[in-house]
Amino acid sequence: MHDVSLTPWDFAVTHLLVLALFFAMRSWEYLVTKYPEESKQTKILRLRNIVFKKNGRYISHSVPLEVLLTADLVIITFEFQKNEQRDYIVHMFRTTDALLCPAKAAARTVKRV
Repeated sequence: MHDVSLTPWDFAVTHLLVLALFFAMRSWEYLVTKYPEESKQTKILRLRNIVFKKNGRYISHSVPLEVLLTADLVIITFEFQKNEQRDYIVHMFRTTDALLCPAKAAARTVKRV
């Protein structure tokens, strides 16, 4: 999919889908839907829900993309879920794959937003 991505939109969708795959997200957690946010039980992710770490230290979203891409861990907090769980935290470690890496996909998504 990444090899055939030609436009910024294609790349954005590719990285969102990689994140969704690793974190087993429901579509409304990473996509805008026609339903108002307050009517949904599961809330859409926001930048504040995504945290990066490298060697145990937090990495700010404000660093250059090249630095963010070196994160060895990405942590996502799901604020509210359909199962009534609040602030559920899931982490994923980086992989060696150029595309299928949750840390890199999250870094590119954060920088795009």
